[in-house]
Parts: sequence; structure tokens; C-alpha cells
Amino acid sequence: MLRKLFIFLLTLSALSCFSETTEWTPKNLPMVYLKDKTQHVCNPEQILSKATTDSINNMLTVLEEKRGVQAIVVVVGRVENADAYRFGMDLAEHYGIGSKEQNSGLLIVLATKDRKYQILTGTGLEGTLPDAICRRVENRLMVPALKRGDWDEAMFTSVKALSTYCMGDKSLVNSNGDLDEDELSQLLGLIIFGFCAFLGAIYAVVNALRTRRICPQCRNSKLKVVKTRIERGKDKHLYKVFSYRCKKCGYEDEKKYSLARNQAHLRNVGPYSFGSGWGRGFSGGGGFGGGGSFGGGSFGGGGSGGSF
Repeated sequence: MLRKLFIFLLTLSALSCFSETTEWTPKNLPMVYLKDKTQHVCNPEQILSKATTDSINNMLTVLEEKRGVQAIVVVVGRVENADAYRFGMDLAEHYGIGSKEQNSGLLIVLATKDRKYQILTGTGLEGTLPDAICRRVENRLMVPALKRGDWDEAMFTSVKALSTYCMGDKSLVNSNGDLDEDELSQLLGLIIFGFCAFLGAIYAVVNALRTRRICPQCRNSKLKVVKTRIERGKDKHLYKVFSYRCKKCGYEDEKKYSLARNQAHLRNVGPYSFGSGWGRGFSGGGGFGGGGSFGGGSFGGGGSGGSF
């Protein structure tokens, strides 16, 4: 029993010494994202709590699915040469974080014992997260919490703020080029709207041709539709107006067909009528997708960083 206790304490002591003295590099840092694409946080020394790590992972998984922003958060004690910027740039280059097409990689580094922090953005993300925005997030959210030693709050609030900026930029698309749930619902609604309008127009034309075939004046010729138009009546409803002419006697006539019934139906299937329930069936699959991969994105040094 004493022997087992001694071995346990010795192992614990060795791990403690390892974490105290290790300078992490891009090569020795465990990149958990490669094993599980929902794990965006590299937290090898367990500096962040599990609850915070899980929350950040969830946020960044959604961000990647909806906006194609591939984000990695690194929280360690020390980095090579106590240089968070160089460590981050080397890490980004080593793995090629972000897609090659969009270059929307995002890297956040915190070295608690070096007292250094760094936000780095891919070249395609610098318009969404310019240096000034990164600096504002650091000064208002990250640094005050870091000075208190509250690593969890510093990283959670900063990641949340950066994610919010990225989610608001709809020029960003996910890695498959797919639309997000709201955009997909709106597009589907517009397609159905257009299809129903097309059917309504065909119905009106066919009905008009069926009911106005014979000239009421000469009774010897069929009326021909020579012009159609859509106008709004005094009741605010839309009408399709057909102009007829008899080829034999020149008789002319017009007839209006209300589109109100079609309009009421179309309003029920408009762009926003599907809500979020329809789209939810296509989300939430990230947790079962296995290991992730990086797309060869490039970083130009954009972002912000400093000491605390």
C-alpha cells in the first residue's frame, strides 16, 4: 500500500514539474482538434475548467459550421521563448489553420506563466476582425480578467465576443459553402413563393382563355388575348387584366382576375414562415464527426496581443 502511494506521489510530482518547466512549441503541443473536430481548445495543463472548455468548444464548433471560421484556443503555462506571437504564427503555419479558399483561421493564445496573450487572424478574417476590434476585446474583456487571475472568464468572454463579430458577417460561409439555417429557410420560402405565383398566373391565363372564347358582338370569331398587365385595385388587391380583341369585327374587351386568393396562400409560405424548427434537423452533427482537419489557411500577422 505504501509502495503504491509512493509511486502515485512520485508520478504526480513528475507531472507537476513537467508542467512547470515545459515550454510548449507547435510540435509538442497536443492538437486535440485532429482527433475530435469539436475540440477547439488545447488545454494540456488543465488551466481552464472543464465547464469553460466545453462552452468554448461548443461556441467554436457552431462558428465553424455556420461561418467556416476554424478557430483554435491554446491555454498553457509557457511557450517557447515566452513569445506568444511567434508561437501563434508558427503554430498557424505548422498546421495551416483555416481553409485555403477563405483563409478564415482564428488563433487565440494565452501563456499564463509568461503572462502573454495573443489573438491572430487569418488573412481572410482581417476585415471581420481588424486589429482594432481584437485590441478592444483584449482591453475590455480579456486583460482585466487576466490581471485578476481569472483565466476562465478571460477566455470565455473573449471567445464569445470574437464569435459574435464573426457570426454577424454573412460574407463568411462554412467550409462546404452551404447557407446557414435562416438563410436556407428564406431561400426555400422564396422558391415556393415564386413557384406558387407561377402556378397562379398559369391558372388565371387558362381560366381567361376558357371563359372568353366567342366574340359577344359578331358571335362568329374567337376573342384573342392581345395584352396582359397586373394592376392594384381600389381594394388594394392585385389583379391580372386581360385585353381581348376580335379579329373579325374588331370588338375589344377587358377582364380582371383577382390574385387575392393566391396572395393569401403565398403569405402563409413566405420566407419567414418555416421558423427555426425546419432547419434544426441539419445542425448539431459536429459532435459525432470524428477527427478534424486543417485546410491550409494562411496568416499575415493580423490581430493583437500583449502582456498583463
